[in-house]
Amino acid sequence: MRVLVSGGSGVLGRAAVRRLLARGHAVRLLARGASEAVRGFAGPVEPWPADLATGAGVRGAAEGCDAVLHLAGLVHEAPPGQTFHALNVEGTRRLVDEAARAGARRFVYVSSLGAERGRSAYHRSKRAGEHAVRRFPGEWLVLRPGNVYGPGDQVISLMLKALRTAPVLPVPRGRWRVQPLWVGDLAEALARAVEPGAPSGVELDLAGPEVVTIDEVLDHLEAITGRRPPRLRLPLLILQAGVAAVQRLGMPIPITADQWRMLREENVLPPGRPNALSGVFGVAPVPLAVGLRRLAQQLPEKPPQEGRGPMHRQRYWAWVERPRCGPAEAIALLRQRFAKLTDTAMEIGADPGGGVATLAPGRTLTLTLPLRGHVQVRVLECMAERVTCVTLKGHPLAGLIRFEARAVGDALRLAVRSYSRAGSLPNRIALRTAGRWVQRRAWRHLVHELARACGQDAPVHFAERRVPERWAAWVERWAATAIQALHRSGSV
Repeated sequence: MRVLVSGGSGVLGRAAVRRLLARGHAVRLLARGASEAVRGFAGPVEPWPADLATGAGVRGAAEGCDAVLHLAGLVHEAPPGQTFHALNVEGTRRLVDEAARAGARRFVYVSSLGAERGRSAYHRSKRAGEHAVRRFPGEWLVLRPGNVYGPGDQVISLMLKALRTAPVLPVPRGRWRVQPLWVGDLAEALARAVEPGAPSGVELDLAGPEVVTIDEVLDHLEAITGRRPPRLRLPLLILQAGVAAVQRLGMPIPITADQWRMLREENVLPPGRPNALSGVFGVAPVPLAVGLRRLAQQLPEKPPQEGRGPMHRQRYWAWVERPRCGPAEAIALLRQRFAKLTDTAMEIGADPGGGVATLAPGRTLTLTLPLRGHVQVRVLECMAERVTCVTLKGHPLAGLIRFEARAVGDALRLAVRSYSRAGSLPNRIALRTAGRWVQRRAWRHLVHELARACGQDAPVHFAERRVPERWAAWVERWAATAIQALHRSGSV
């Protein structure tokens, strides 16, 4: 089958496209940034750049497609350009009309578990989208998933980032319930939903296996990360009023103001309503504790282009005269003994307390920084004479860190080189003080210890400079290409 997927560049969309490809389907991806998004898939995906909110480029998108999987939608508004009505309502109508015009056999619409009864602006817009889908002349199916979590989602991923970095965690008073659904489970159900023999002309609810409170989700995340910041319990109305201002500063918060409002409506299956995830599509749901641990290892990358302010390059290097090993052996040693080579101010492991971490492509390392909490980096590449890592969401920096070993005559040059911008305005201020001190101490210590392991107690040199914009643009392009290659390889 050929399937048109709208919104295939989002958290759920990426997972759904991968499952469709794995089941042997051809995929056409409709998104504003489709040409860029398709580079992150291992299989061939046809890009179709279009904007459902305005209608630009939509005509012809469904031509030759057997089915349409409509995922594109806003969870919170960013007026005037991005509104619920423009995308969730009018965008859905446009895609239904295009699918009907092109003669697509099947239209599958991903709505929301609260759409049937919810009173928030978001839920009302999804309900209006459902009405538009029912006009489709062929087979149609409305799926209403609960709270979907996965790498980069806008609720539980934000809670995880806030837990790792915030000194105090604001949470709403009350026992607000959710029924989290792992993104991979929903993606598998969606891939099956577009195929012949799947139900049509009905609305189906899908949710995770457990109904839990926000506090219980945080309890799980605390067990995974080893961090337990105090929880500041506030009335929901106060949280709604304060969240927008905090977001503008770029500080991590658990849930946006719009999503706090939706908490009142509780995103759980109504009593007695069957769960179509397993009952209809035969997908065995991932237990919440397992899914949250997967999430902790799979946060999205945060390359330099996502930071604030100018890019800075830091270099730490040492010369080893008459070394006991060559560049390749030095890098192999670094990969095997990375955690032992770092300073005590930076504790490194795949999870806190999870043992010694080695460096391999796709490996996520959690760093425990004093006064800063937990941050993560991911190994982008491991070459014979270098290893490169990229920061992940929640890190105070947005950047790359490269470890190098090079033979120069009879000597061995060992170096750590970083290219980074501050991750947010508050982090930009913090990094001018204690953050820079911690960073410099850690990388100086690593270079010094690696030099000793290679045969000499050599002095470590340091230099820092602001990177010219032309050079910074090249670094950003390299980072984007390397991240795409890592994801295509299946290492993440």
